[in-house]
Amino acid sequence: MKETEVGGTLAVASLSGGAPREVADDVVAADWSPDGKTLALARRTSSGEYQIEYPPGKILYSGPTRIRDLRVSPDGTMLAFRLREARLGKAFAVAILDSNHRLHKLGDWNNAKGLVWTPDGAKVLFASNENGSTALRSVTPSGRVEVIGRFDGFVKLHDIAPNGELLMTRDDYREGIMARAPGADHERDLSWFDGSGASDISPDGTLLLMSEFGEAGGAKYSAYVRPMNGDPAVRLGDGYGVALSPDLTSALVIVPGTTPHLAIVPLGAGETRTVPRGNIEDYEFASWLPDGHTIVFTGRTANTPMRVYLQDTRGGVPVAIGPPDVRLAQSSRPVSPDGKRLVVRRDDGAILIVSTDGSGTPHVLPIDKRYRPITWSPDGRELFVYGEAEIPAKIYRVNVENGTLTFVRDLMPADAAGVYRLLDVVITPDGRAYAYGVLRNLSTLFLRQ
Repeated sequence: MKETEVGGTLAVASLSGGAPREVADDVVAADWSPDGKTLALARRTSSGEYQIEYPPGKILYSGPTRIRDLRVSPDGTMLAFRLREARLGKAFAVAILDSNHRLHKLGDWNNAKGLVWTPDGAKVLFASNENGSTALRSVTPSGRVEVIGRFDGFVKLHDIAPNGELLMTRDDYREGIMARAPGADHERDLSWFDGSGASDISPDGTLLLMSEFGEAGGAKYSAYVRPMNGDPAVRLGDGYGVALSPDLTSALVIVPGTTPHLAIVPLGAGETRTVPRGNIEDYEFASWLPDGHTIVFTGRTANTPMRVYLQDTRGGVPVAIGPPDVRLAQSSRPVSPDGKRLVVRRDDGAILIVSTDGSGTPHVLPIDKRYRPITWSPDGRELFVYGEAEIPAKIYRVNVENGTLTFVRDLMPADAAGVYRLLDVVITPDGRAYAYGVLRNLSTLFLRQ
């Protein structure tokens, strides 16, 4: 698959050679039928929903959370896959669509690491991480679960042979943060544990809001702030820290779970406040308006997919704004310095400028859809953007009126071993300080009987 932000373009190629033939867009997982003639695929739709098609075009399932590891049973009548329980968090269920297209959710686990059918089709095998080790389990379509093996470290299940041999990797996976403070002549590694991700940076470039998504972060992640000079990080609490408040006294945190919620967590002494959810059932990104009490976020209800909402944290309810097919691209200061405009990303990848009061017509930036917006310049005339699918990643300033791009810098860690993605770029409005996420993985391939 040719990867994009959340999916990719699915293509097939002959083993005898030749160029790949593209067959479907926005695909997140796919598998062949046993005879190799029919594809089953999972894709993300323009509304943000996920659906399974088998064969392509025939929808068997749709839902709001991510689908991974789609597998067709050996007799071609059932589908097994991993179903994320919420947009954020590590919880997942093993799901089976039976021959009558009925969905069966089997169990609740953390940190999925691959899924396959046994050759006889009687069971599904799957791996999940637990406290620094990996458990390999089997589950029957009726829901009977058995632990069949344990491994030290992070192990992923990729495939199974007709004789039952398992193809697996032992992964040295790291998600880290590289950053440059104001006036520094080099980047510094600001990773804290094994899964560090940046979300926001203070306008003066001295403080970084970050989260731990790996084993050390716990089931609900952990939010931290860390000085850009390399001083130790301070844990704020459970959740995914998304935005520093304008006065730098608190952070906006998404706390995942069966009922996700937004919390305003003080950076020092004080009480954490929970933001009223209204009818919101899940969150994606969130940030502040300059007034310090209004927030903007992407969320979904039981009846509507992800879209943008505005809410007064002093007791207001979420109010939908902008077109229904746009989202925040990330949490790092999407609101203009005057608080009147909001940069969002449409489901097709286009960057739009919309009014925070819902008035006027959205303005589409005339730039390539591969760019992701980061933050505004101090005068509100330009946006910082970067190409997330690129290695090295390139930061540009773009004029919001005519789309003129001005190159700012390349992003790439000095140690490039195992790096396969750069993401979560944050930068100060003057461009003097920045941080970005680095995903790297070094794997050992092995077989297990």
